[in-house]
Amino acid sequence: MFKKVLYSVVTAVLISTLLIGSAFAASGTGTANFAVRVRSGPGTDYNTVGVLYYGSTIPVTESGSEWHTVSYAGTTAYVSAKHVSFAEGKGSEAASAQAAASAQATVSGDFVRFRSGPGTGYAILKTLAKGYGVTILEDTGTGWYKLNFNGTEGYMAKQYVSGGSAPAAPAAPAAPAAPAAPPQTESSAGYVTGSYVRLRAGAGTDSNILAVTSQYAPVTITGSANGWIAVSYNGTAGYIHGNYVARGAAPAGAVAQSGSIGQKVVDFAKQYMGYPYVWAGSTPQSGFDCSGFTSYVFKSLGYPTNRVAQDIYQNGTYVDYASLQPGDAVFFGTSVYNIGHVGIYIGNNQFIHANSAEGKVMIDGLGANDWYTRGFVGGRRIAA
Repeated sequence: MFKKVLYSVVTAVLISTLLIGSAFAASGTGTANFAVRVRSGPGTDYNTVGVLYYGSTIPVTESGSEWHTVSYAGTTAYVSAKHVSFAEGKGSEAASAQAAASAQATVSGDFVRFRSGPGTGYAILKTLAKGYGVTILEDTGTGWYKLNFNGTEGYMAKQYVSGGSAPAAPAAPAAPAAPAAPPQTESSAGYVTGSYVRLRAGAGTDSNILAVTSQYAPVTITGSANGWIAVSYNGTAGYIHGNYVARGAAPAGAVAQSGSIGQKVVDFAKQYMGYPYVWAGSTPQSGFDCSGFTSYVFKSLGYPTNRVAQDIYQNGTYVDYASLQPGDAVFFGTSVYNIGHVGIYIGNNQFIHANSAEGKVMIDGLGANDWYTRGFVGGRRIAA
């Protein structure tokens, strides 16, 4: 009888151990590969207590095949394993505390953005959860710390960092004076020789973009400086690089390109078809993620935007699905408060975007899959 009882107990323990082992793995770090809800329990019928945006990291205390148990704002919560990738390591509460103990400071806010530069206009490198340890490298003197997090250097607003200290950064050099208006030393006819050529405020590529011109567009040449031609274009004085301006009248029969600014946005975007998708990428040289591609296109045409999809939604004016025009930004998510993807509408129910699944910049239909159909939350007219 005793042997039977002992056998039953051992069997129950083994079964329990196997069940627990199949359900949970070691603690570590979770990274959101989608905009995902943080819930009070392991199921979609539990209350939403927060949201993880794409690229956010969170301490995972127990990983599961369907739901991960996480530490969120000091409490136990759950996220879908389908949308949060897991890696064993320093993501647990204990590991986070250990990392904090060896670091100079800790993140004091919930899911704070760790950026490539000291300002909200810079790219987001990571999103860090409360309690993560960081090393302060420098106080920029502008309300931002330069930090090191797990070997990556970046910046975070000081209000979200507690503990630690750093020497103040040397005084920043005085800001350069605004470029003076192009001096008028002549007044002669000319025309633009390239497509989508930028008219800038100064004689250099670091100067602000005032307008984007069309091929054969007429200009009045007023001078030159360091390889740049001072011109007046549609009443605006600025500079165009000398490689893209010719003197005299445009060739016979040549007509300046026409079309809306929206179509210019589309045409400009299409030249990057096939460029690789790279998370946090925002230039042709680095590759693009979805918001990096969208913001780069608009910025290149003289319409600077915010950097991430959720923030770009604050730029421009709202347009609904029925009112979309070529060049409008289109957004996808579970709501306007939880946007995870952005692209540019090109007409005919299609949009161009940096597609993470396909790994490149490409064109898709707004009805190409259920996500684009059900996840469309609106458009914004930024170039107008």
